[in-house]
Amino acid sequence: MEQADKVSKPMETFVVDRTVPGLTTQGLVEVQRLLREAARRVSDTGERVRYLRCTLIPEQDRCLCVFEAESLSSVRRVNEIAQVPFGRIGRATEFVQEDADDPAPAGERGE
Repeated sequence: MEQADKVSKPMETFVVDRTVPGLTTQGLVEVQRLLREAARRVSDTGERVRYLRCTLIPEQDRCLCVFEAESLSSVRRVNEIAQVPFGRIGRATEFVQEDADDPAPAGERGE
């Protein structure tokens, strides 16, 4: 089957849960760089995967990183290439509450 004939799977959201004792904000910047580069490398092989963001929870020594990908195995591969340890990876559903009473973007609310 030719590449053009393949049907792409829909992208799903995945969360990677890490235990990261002592990780600082500066350390998180480096983690993000490693994950972005690894996601680019995996995507270059034809596996659709995109690193979106990380949330550091210092009081719990935890970091949650969010990806979009066609498969969990692609996300696992990104994290293994980046050599950033992780505890588990799971599919996630994200809900964003829009403020229906205030149509202005957050940056325009004077916040």
